[in-house]
Amino acid sequence: MYDNLKARGWSVGKPFLGGATAYDSERYANTRAESFFLFKELIEAGDLAIPPDEMLLEEAAAVQWSITPQSKKLIEKKDDLRLRLGRSTDRLDAVTMAVYRPRGRRSATRGGQVVTL
Repeated sequence: MYDNLKARGWSVGKPFLGGATAYDSERYANTRAESFFLFKELIEAGDLAIPPDEMLLEEAAAVQWSITPQSKKLIEKKDDLRLRLGRSTDRLDAVTMAVYRPRGRRSATRGGQVVTL
């Protein structure tokens, strides 16, 4: 998505890199863990509605996580989750990337026009 928007002239900031340092690096081992737990918190608080998609629900429920020796939350490797489910977690990845807002970033620009995401 990032590459497609950029190729069409949109200024969209930085791409989502799951292995990058989390914004809240005191609590999360990487951006992927931070985005998953934000998704989880939004669902639990009733602030996010998701479609009745059985594959998405299965993917979300299948995620295993742990605490690192540095006391940070870490999501299991995508390859491990993919092996257990027998498929990629495309739906969950799309939703967690969509709700992730590092540093409150909520918009993109194109030709000087700001578009709220």
